[in-house]
Amino acid sequence: MTDEQRGIHNERTKLVATYFNNLAVALVAVGAIGPIIGTAVGNSATSLIYPVISAFVCLLASAALHFMAGKVLGRLEP
Repeated sequence: MTDEQRGIHNERTKLVATYFNNLAVALVAVGAIGPIIGTAVGNSATSLIYPVISAFVCLLASAALHFMAGKVLGRLEP
C-alpha cells in the first residue's frame, strides 16, 4: 500500500470512528439526559422509573458505540 493510499485509508477509518462516537454522544443527549430533565421540570406525566430505565439503556448503548469507535481506530495503518 502506498503512502497516499495509507493516508486515505486512515482518514476514512477516522471518519467512521468519529461517526460512531458522535452517535454515542447524541444517544446520551437525547435518550438519557433529555427524559431526565423533562421529568425533573415536570413536563412528563410518567413516573421517574421510565426515564431512569431509558437513561440506563441509552448509556449502555452509548458505551457500546464508543467501544466500537475505539475498535475501528485500531484498524489504522502505521
